[in-house]
Amino acid sequence: MKPTPARIVRLFLPFALSALAANLTRARAASASSDYSVLHSALESGGGGAASADYAANVSLGDFGGGIQSVDASYMDWLGVVGQFSLPPAVAGLTNATANGGSASVLNFTVSDLESAASALQVSVSSSSDPLLFPLNNIVLGGTGTARTVQVRPAAGRTGSSIITLRVENEASLETAASFTVSVTFPASQLIPAVSWAAPSNISYGTALSPAQLNATSPLPGTFIYSPASGVVLGAGNGQSLSATFTPTDTSFSQVTTNVLINVMSAQLAVTANIANRVYGAANPVFTGFLTGLQNGDSITAAFASTATPSSSVGNYAILPTLADPGARLGNYTVTTNNGALTVGAAALAVTANSTNRLYGAANPAFTGFLAGLQNGDGITANFVSSAAPSSSVGNYAILPTLADPG
Repeated sequence: MKPTPARIVRLFLPFALSALAANLTRARAASASSDYSVLHSALESGGGGAASADYAANVSLGDFGGGIQSVDASYMDWLGVVGQFSLPPAVAGLTNATANGGSASVLNFTVSDLESAASALQVSVSSSSDPLLFPLNNIVLGGTGTARTVQVRPAAGRTGSSIITLRVENEASLETAASFTVSVTFPASQLIPAVSWAAPSNISYGTALSPAQLNATSPLPGTFIYSPASGVVLGAGNGQSLSATFTPTDTSFSQVTTNVLINVMSAQLAVTANIANRVYGAANPVFTGFLTGLQNGDSITAAFASTATPSSSVGNYAILPTLADPGARLGNYTVTTNNGALTVGAAALAVTANSTNRLYGAANPAFTGFLAGLQNGDGITANFVSSAAPSSSVGNYAILPTLADPG
């Protein structure tokens, strides 16, 4: 706010006109830039020695924005002001500052005015650019007279910076605004809340993480976020990292992350083939079996086979399991394999002699018969004989088969 235009000021100055002109030059520059503290200094200060003769001069002060039209200066032994020349008060000494979170900082500054006593100047808080960081009621003014103070306390748990503006008003209701920036950081001792977390006991693959493992604690109230989260099933392996991020309810403490290691032991998986049997010459049956100990819905399956073929001799043959693991989960298991047994039994083979007849005294006819139950094209053949001779009495005689087994 500048003085009312077209106001006439008459100065009676006890210094040479050349000194007055120099100070007025400084006053013009100060007025053009609204630097009223310099303008005060320019109009108040003297600077020349006493002259031996009276003289008068008119100095144009149009650069003062119309506030002063002319000065009639005469050499005298005292300074008097006729009329009124009002300027805003001056503020000096406010500088930017850094504050620690949760702690108050006090800044010193001075106020002055050409026409009002320093004790009559009213200082107030105008604004805070970040009222969440520095609420207005956290900015407290103090001091008296020229020496004033401002105490700033940041809100708990917040960091950042805020531009704080003060307002100084004189008795003529003219105001000056002065701003400074306060940046807030937390000291290291306030950044880290205490967190305890003992390494959990070993678990087996397939055991989901739960509060039994995810059990970090802090003496402060707050929340824990775990990674991996509760319910996750870890693969088998030693020294796997679990992390917990703690966010205290009291925001003057920062988040902290801590880690522990856990060992996940392999699960036990057993695959068992069921026993089976068949007869010689038959195809192998469909072999079956089962898995015991699968975890986490793993898609491991088993197939079963034997080296026995239809031509394999009567006897016992192993039924061997093989595992299919499309999800690559077998590394989480210790596998026990229980083979099954295929028993190949003898096939039924029947040899039958055909009945025949002849007359007493005749030679025996060629005896015939057949085999039933031969397998795999085996080269077993049958021969048929009888104890009857041409001289045998009339009656019935047995025809006896005999088998030949060249293979």
